[in-house]
Amino acid sequence: MTECTSTPLASSPAFGPAVESALLGAAAGDAAGYPVELLPAAEITSENLPLSNASELIFSDDTQLLCYTLDALTEVLEWNNRGVAADELACLWLAYLRWVRGMGYELLENAPFSLDREIDSAESLHDRQGPGQATLEALLSGEMQSVSKNMNPDALGSGALVRAAALGFLPVATEQTVVLLAARSAALTHGHPEALASAVACALTVRELLAQVTGAASGSLRDAVTIARELCEHIASMDSIPGSATLSIEALDNALSDASAAELAERAGNDWRATTVLSLAIAFALEAEKSMDSMPAERVLVQALNSAASVDSDSDSTAALTGLFLCVRYPQLLESVPESVLTRLRGAEDIRAVAQRYLAQLV
Repeated sequence: MTECTSTPLASSPAFGPAVESALLGAAAGDAAGYPVELLPAAEITSENLPLSNASELIFSDDTQLLCYTLDALTEVLEWNNRGVAADELACLWLAYLRWVRGMGYELLENAPFSLDREIDSAESLHDRQGPGQATLEALLSGEMQSVSKNMNPDALGSGALVRAAALGFLPVATEQTVVLLAARSAALTHGHPEALASAVACALTVRELLAQVTGAASGSLRDAVTIARELCEHIASMDSIPGSATLSIEALDNALSDASAAELAERAGNDWRATTVLSLAIAFALEAEKSMDSMPAERVLVQALNSAASVDSDSDSTAALTGLFLCVRYPQLLESVPESVLTRLRGAEDIRAVAQRYLAQLV
């Protein structure tokens, strides 16, 4: 039996670099897959993979919402540091509404208004770069969606998945806080029980990886996924989370199996469900982790992101999570990539600023 999760240590010197590295790793992966996400795997080549050529690296709504999620948590901490309790879910919803407004969409009159924050001035974080249909429908409705009352009960796409990773950055004492917030924040746009469960699994994996890198736990990426998988077995017994997480547990089992990431991707085909994206991202990250002893560090991350982006399913989300998992646990991988990668990443400084504002509230 795997021991229960450990709390990431915000006081560790490794905490800040790991958070910033995770965001940038996600953005690099997102940018690797975004231009080819609608291409079948057979048509994806080194020539059209942006990490392998000289094109500008542009990330999608996955990275944007990941950053807006972390900024919402920053706002919660700002209120808390002033001695005022804040509603985490309300802050998340208002952040997503500002993101939609920033893209030029008109919110309905029933939608609440919130004042702009610094993140809203970052053009790269609210350009229209492929916002998901379920996400837009829920947010543009002007009605706050919940686990029990949701206009998208069948939505099982990855729109709530990548952004859930930010909730794993919370240095809270118990994993139940992360579980409940991940599920409820996912339900702001996606109502399918497995969309919520996969978001929870993603956040728990990141939480454990951050605990490892800050010294609160030991182990590898495989250990972190194993812990998340065991905790997912208890999701059905937790308040406000429906279902048994069967598909999400199966996705984690597939990623931990002996099958290669390429085999899993071939089996998945054109499957864009959040559970499939999570499984593939973990599988590609696990393979990269194995290669670290035999491959030059500067090649590990780029190869992993290119491989994850070369799938028939959701290329940008798969590669974004692959990059995030690897870079939160092994920030040195991001440090070792060719300088041309990050200098071509549009909005890299905006992402760093989001991370630094969050970290400043934890001091």
